[in-house]
Amino acid sequence: MKRLRDLAVPKHTITFDEVLEDGIFGQSFRGYYRGQKTVTIKATKDSASQRHVNLFLAEGTMLFGMDHKNVLSVLGVNTENPQQPLIIYPYISRGNLKR
Repeated sequence: MKRLRDLAVPKHTITFDEVLEDGIFGQSFRGYYRGQKTVTIKATKDSASQRHVNLFLAEGTMLFGMDHKNVLSVLGVNTENPQQPLIIYPYISRGNLKR
């Protein structure tokens, strides 16, 4: 949990713009971090189980600080709503690896 506290960003610093992807357990949005930096925001859905929420948060903590040309590092995590945490990544305009 200490790592999550190190990654914590207040929700008021995150602004949602548009839905990029809509999946079974979550959504990805384009948005803004601290009012200016364009970011991708990943969120779990209300229907996500606690196990999925835990896996989602584990992904965020593992990717924080990673420095690799093929991996996006996490900029921050918001857990103000523990059932719908948010993970903030740098925005890339070329989509995801499935395309």
